[in-house]
Amino acid sequence: VGDKPIYDTIYKKNECTPWIYAGQCYAGERTNKNPALMPMVYICSRYRADTREQLEINIKVAKWAACEAVANGMIPIAPHLYFPRFMDDAIPEERYFGIQAGQRLMQQCSTFHVITVDNVISEGMAAEIEYMTDTLLLSGRKTNFSQQGLEKLILGGMER
Repeated sequence: VGDKPIYDTIYKKNECTPWIYAGQCYAGERTNKNPALMPMVYICSRYRADTREQLEINIKVAKWAACEAVANGMIPIAPHLYFPRFMDDAIPEERYFGIQAGQRLMQQCSTFHVITVDNVISEGMAAEIEYMTDTLLLSGRKTNFSQQGLEKLILGGMER
C-alpha cells in the first residue's frame, strides 16, 4: 500500500485457538490493508437535523465512524455522506430513492455500526436497523456518545 509493503498475515489468539488469516497487513500488525479483502460495514447514524449546526455535527459523527471503519480494516458504506451531495432529503421522491439505494447498499455489507448520541435513534435509523437485522439477518455493534463525550471528540480533532 503506497510505499509500505503488506504481507499475508496469520496469527493465533492463544495456544488453544486455530490459526486465523488476518489479511494483507503491515509488518507486525493484524489489520488488513487490502481493500479487495476488506468486509463492508454499513454506517448507521443520524442525518436529519433541526438546525444547520446539528446537521454539521451529524455529518461529523458519520465521518468519524467511517474513519474508524477504515482504521479497523473495513470499507465504510455511509449513504448519508454521499447522497445529500446531489439529492435533497426534503423532496419525498429523492428521499425515497436515497432510502431504497441505501437498502441496496446494505445488502453488500457483512455487518453494521450504529452510532447514537444520548441513545437517540431516529426514525430513519430505526428503519435501517430493522431492515439489517430482520431482513438481512446481519449483526452489528453500537457506539453511544453522551453530548459531553461527543463535544470532546469533536474538539479533539475528529474533523477532516
